[in-house]
Amino acid sequence: MSKLISNYEIVAHGFADFPIALYSEKVYCVEPHYHKEYELFWLSEGEMLLGTDKEKYVITPGTMVLIEPNIAHYANDTDKSKQHHFYTLTFDISALGSIDDPCRAAVESIKINRLLKIPKYILADSEKIFHMMKNNEFGAEIKLKGLLYNIISHILQSKQFIQHSDPKIDRIHSIAAINMVIDYIKNHYKEKISFKALLSNVSYSESHMRRLFKEKTGLSFIDYVNKYRVEKSCIDLLYSDKSISDIAVDNGFNNVQYYSKIFKMFTNTTPGQYRKWVNQKYDDSGNAK
Repeated sequence: MSKLISNYEIVAHGFADFPIALYSEKVYCVEPHYHKEYELFWLSEGEMLLGTDKEKYVITPGTMVLIEPNIAHYANDTDKSKQHHFYTLTFDISALGSIDDPCRAAVESIKINRLLKIPKYILADSEKIFHMMKNNEFGAEIKLKGLLYNIISHILQSKQFIQHSDPKIDRIHSIAAINMVIDYIKNHYKEKISFKALLSNVSYSESHMRRLFKEKTGLSFIDYVNKYRVEKSCIDLLYSDKSISDIAVDNGFNNVQYYSKIFKMFTNTTPGQYRKWVNQKYDDSGNAK
């Protein structure tokens, strides 16, 4: 089968601190698309054809489909279906907690089956929860998160997955990998640092490692490197009489213009203004004047 031509879906699913969304739909065609979130798709009425690059499924009520992040997928009506209704529940993995959270670690350590059987009683309140979220009702987020956790809990209890790693070991490894990257930055910040080169020392893909790093540090890899370089350059601005150009190069920046731009981004001032302010406030011994 030729590769499915699809578009990245730019719609925000949920919001930053609650990346979960529930949709109730009756459309007859969902164009090929992909997104960074997981998606759970299930019918409450009728029949539909759901497909990915490699697979096609005729979905009837009682069957749920899991679509992993960045997997292109689509849905169409079938000739047999005169009327249908379906739900999609999308969620980012961060909805299950930080990288240290045991609930999230458990999910990341397994491969959930594509086709799932979820009892009707778990999904019974789907429409109610959808309207609660749509109308911003008090407690709607708790109900929606509860639905997601109930689905995942049943998947685990009914063993509709394949376990590929130990979540406790994974958590230890992820923290160790991030600490290794941070240590490398601290030891080599004056040099050109390649994130891809660091991957040879960890058992993660580039995209997965970048996500773990940002969640643990609050910064992207390049922002963390630049912030550390700026912090180290402040010491030179305070205790040396080197030119700002030399300080920029000595702390890993290619040129003084880029250094000044990054310095201002993190300190809200320029290197020259910072040095002047420090010299006015402190004497040569570092004591306040």
